[in-house]
Amino acid sequence: MATGIDIDSKKVAGTLIIDNDKPVCGLSKEDGLRVLNIKQALSEYDGLKDYYWKLVDPNKDEYTKAALNDLHSGYFVKTEKGIKLSKPVQTCLYIGTNGFFQNIHNVIIAEEGSELNILTACLTGEKIKTASHVGVTEIYVKKGAKVVFTMIHNWDEDVTVRPRTAIRVEEGGTFISNYICLRPVADIQMYPVCYLDGQNSFGSFNTYIYVHPKSKLDLGGRIVLKGENSRGEILNRVVCNQGEIYNRGQLVGLARGVKAHLDCRGLIMKDGGMIQAIPELEARLADLDMTHEASIGRVSEEQIEYLMARGLSESQAVSMIIKGFLDENNNKLPKVVEAELNKLFADK
Repeated sequence: MATGIDIDSKKVAGTLIIDNDKPVCGLSKEDGLRVLNIKQALSEYDGLKDYYWKLVDPNKDEYTKAALNDLHSGYFVKTEKGIKLSKPVQTCLYIGTNGFFQNIHNVIIAEEGSELNILTACLTGEKIKTASHVGVTEIYVKKGAKVVFTMIHNWDEDVTVRPRTAIRVEEGGTFISNYICLRPVADIQMYPVCYLDGQNSFGSFNTYIYVHPKSKLDLGGRIVLKGENSRGEILNRVVCNQGEIYNRGQLVGLARGVKAHLDCRGLIMKDGGMIQAIPELEARLADLDMTHEASIGRVSEEQIEYLMARGLSESQAVSMIIKGFLDENNNKLPKVVEAELNKLFADK
């Protein structure tokens, strides 16, 4: 599938698919792993009282209120202590009805010493003209656990999207987020927050965006480094083709020994588009090290001519430059995402 979801269940640890407001497939294939729709999890786990709406304020804005008051569905994924999964858990949030307003709430829990790889895809049906999606996601990374969370957005060009995500990482834990949006979409606003509460914890946001004409994106991430010797990084890569994007990032250092870096880079294709890079650093102590850099450039005519002289067409040369720009840090991306990048840029 274009979203990266693999229908061959032999290659995954678990799957949950939501169609509009209904879970249509939910399974776990590994011991120590639970994959449930959120309403079932709320029933089985006594309301998830220590996790549900504990990281995201339900009164934050009109979108969180919608998810609170009119919950449609969502997924719950939990690994038991010490369980290390080599295969990904895949989830799919699908809108198949024109004009549907989807309200989702997800909870992910990686218990102490466990490892979990989530691949989530969000998409609309081929005939959808307009729709809206609200997705609240709360992620808990316990002591020494690791979560890699990859989200691929493949919405229609007239869909509005409002994810609201927060993560808490305990001592020695690791959280890595990969966000990919390469298809046209009307309007996305997202600003996930990662709280590095534990000592020696690590958090990373990696964002890869291609902005199409008429798209308006307001994206970024915030890492709050509260644990001593915690480390954080934000890497944003944006290619703008006459759309509009606000490229945000914030690092907040609140503990000794903190190290963090923020890197926002943009490539603007044509006149008429707009990239606004907004990097922020906030430090409360002297004993820390935080840095940032931001740059916006263009596709070099010299690079295009160089590649064309070696047999590529102009469109092939531009495509190679774009893919190289987005994928320059590809050692952090799951292989399935590398494959999707190749396919998505093949025809550009």
